[in-house]
Amino acid sequence: NQQVPSIPAKPDTSLQFFNQLNHQLPVDGSLVFRFEERFDPPTYDYLFYLLAGALLVLGIIRMGFAKYFSDLIRIFSQTAIRQKSLREQLVQNRLASLLLNLFFCFSAGAFLFQLAMYKQWLPAHDSWWQQLLLCIGLVVVIYTVKYVVTWLSGWLFGLSNLAESYIFLVFLINKVMGILLLPATIALALGAPDLKSVMVVATLFVLGLLYLYRYVIAIPLVRQHVKIIPFHFFLYFCAFEI
Repeated sequence: NQQVPSIPAKPDTSLQFFNQLNHQLPVDGSLVFRFEERFDPPTYDYLFYLLAGALLVLGIIRMGFAKYFSDLIRIFSQTAIRQKSLREQLVQNRLASLLLNLFFCFSAGAFLFQLAMYKQWLPAHDSWWQQLLLCIGLVVVIYTVKYVVTWLSGWLFGLSNLAESYIFLVFLINKVMGILLLPATIALALGAPDLKSVMVVATLFVLGLLYLYRYVIAIPLVRQHVKIIPFHFFLYFCAFEI
């Protein structure tokens, strides 16, 4: 009289029964093949180390040539460009002047590179360092041509002293500009989008003031040697400066 256990019914595992239970699934649709790809989030490590290295170089120059820095800020802020003795002290320290000129080329080129990337003037490329070197080289070429043209103009017209004073003034402003452009470059590279838009406007405004300040100082120097006609100065400004 022992009761035989009932055998459970075999579950229906057919595709038809599965379609009936999941009628909303697009089982009759076309197949989609997707390959797994590695996700590499954008990294800005190279920018961090590059800008940190620029800060380190600026700090080394500042500590190694402290007197040159103090004289540079003094002659820039107090418009003591006419003090020949102070100018000669800055000119005689050729190593510090050369290092700050090179630093300006890097700082201005890096800012130009970041501005071009922010405005999407340059396409995103893996060889970013080539684009950076291109921007730095552009700054070097511009001011090399400016130096040569100004020096040759002074030699041809017998105004070598005036040309040297103007060249000194141009590179004096450039040195200060290179220091001021570094924080702007850092903000453009690593800052938030809202900060970048504000920094671009503020930096361009400061650059405009520095260029205007350069001419405010240069015009009295030039008037000591030649008579300045406003129309001729406008032609010079359009032909050489812009």
